[in-house]
Amino acid sequence: MSNNKQSSVEWLLSFIEPSLTQEQKHFFSMVIEQAKAMQKQQAEHYATFITNCVINNLPTITFNDWINLHNNEQQ
Repeated sequence: MSNNKQSSVEWLLSFIEPSLTQEQKHFFSMVIEQAKAMQKQQAEHYATFITNCVINNLPTITFNDWINLHNNEQQ
């Protein structure tokens, strides 16, 4: 990630956007907005999880481990 604080979704868009047609840009803009909302929600849920771990003196886990745990619970 660069120093300008781009999210991974924004970075991906800046990488692929130059090669897109106008129609594709319109489609991707809708998809990217949904992805940004999902990313924000995940970050908020993870922050809540970590806060609860700290409050309850429990060990914390990385974001990736939390995602894997969450995905395993849904199966």
